[in-house]
Amino acid sequence: MVVEIRPGEGGDDAEVFASELADVVVSVCRRESTEIALRSTGRTLVLDIGSHVSKVEMLVGTHRIQRVPSNSKRRHTSTATVVVLDPDRPPDLVLDESEVRIRTKRGTGPGGQHRNVTDSAVEVLHRPTGIVVQIDSGRSQHQNKDRALGVLADRLTRIERAQAKRDRNASRREQVTNAERPSKDWTWNVQRGEVLCHSSGKRYDLGRFRQGRF
Repeated sequence: MVVEIRPGEGGDDAEVFASELADVVVSVCRRESTEIALRSTGRTLVLDIGSHVSKVEMLVGTHRIQRVPSNSKRRHTSTATVVVLDPDRPPDLVLDESEVRIRTKRGTGPGGQHRNVTDSAVEVLHRPTGIVVQIDSGRSQHQNKDRALGVLADRLTRIERAQAKRDRNASRREQVTNAERPSKDWTWNVQRGEVLCHSSGKRYDLGRFRQGRF
């Protein structure tokens, strides 16, 4: 599983809060003896977790904290979001021959007498998507067929990657509406020393929560 933690409202303190949330995830995984690796992409913290950890899924949503940051004298509200995604694996495309129609026809254009008098050109149709690839640049039907199938596989792979990206973005939107201050799934109350889960109504000791004990 992959966890993305992104600072929301609150400026520098929101980034600090995001790091604190990452520490909670790391603590949970260590308690579960699960491998975990932390990296960053821009302002987003990404944690790659070696196996499924149900406690991490509990943290999904918008977290809000109110406190006096170290660089301020006034109480400040910061937010950060947590989403859980499946690993982003490259598509493993296998062409189904029953979904592909292959036609041969006479090659056209320059290429020599042999090319112009034989059915060396190949047209490949992928029935489910309607994608058509025609290759007639090679001197043999076998060569053109291999090239046409390669081009088709490349186009289908790009389509699958684009769809996977749309699905991941949709999953992010489902898990987190926004990161503005009024939005909250979890509230960290530093003054009371507790963390409130709004969906369940459960309250957790802040110190134990930071240690992944919830």
